[in-house]
Parts: sequence; structure tokens; C-alpha cells
Amino acid sequence: MPVMDGISATRAILDEFPDAKVIVLTTYDGDEDIHRALDAGAMGYLVKDMMAPDVLNVIRTVHGGRRGIPHAVAAKLAEHTPRVP
Repeated sequence: MPVMDGISATRAILDEFPDAKVIVLTTYDGDEDIHRALDAGAMGYLVKDMMAPDVLNVIRTVHGGRRGIPHAVAAKLAEHTPRVP
């Protein structure tokens, strides 16, 4: 994006339209990227190579007011979740 990155865009959208439901669509699937997007207020996170059923499921989930995280993204996050004894 030539003017700002997706995280900045998410924050700007939510600053102006607090009720907006942002879904990030990106090529980045690293856990740090996912956390940054969700921390910025995104309700969903999609990687561009996801299949149509995953995309539709995330859109429907977010539209329903819940976070939309496809299994592949959730698995990536789970790999880096600290273990609590």
C-alpha cells in the first residue's frame, strides 16, 4: 500500500468508523504479523492463498460479531503461544 501499511490503515479506519469490522487480507502469515493486526483492532485475518470456504467462513464469522481466524492462522498462533506450567 503506497500511503500506509495495513496496520496503520486498520487503526485509521477504526478511528473514523469505530463500528467497522476489519478483516486483514495479506501475504504475511507470521505470528507477529497476525498479533499486530489483531492488536490494531482487526476482527479477522486471511492469507491470500486461502481457499474460498475459509474466506467465506471468516467473513460470516466477523459479520456475526466474532473474531474470524481460519484454522491455518490459529495453528500458526498456537505454535508460538507460551506454555504455562
